[in-house]
Amino acid sequence: MQRSRRHASGEEPVDFVEASSFGNFLRMVPEDLRESLRVALAAAFEARRGPEGIDLREYVEVFVASRAR
Repeated sequence: MQRSRRHASGEEPVDFVEASSFGNFLRMVPEDLRESLRVALAAAFEARRGPEGIDLREYVEVFVASRAR
């Protein structure tokens, strides 16, 4: 399944991931480097912005398992 999200600015997708990661986003990055990486990520997303914003597509697979009885 493919879903699409549109963001108005480069900061929006970074904010979205931060809010969705339960505090784990950039956790593995040393604290003194986190802000500069966050700014660089926002700039990279901003570079993709078109007239309607930044369109990001995600692909989701859902698997359902059942146990034989």
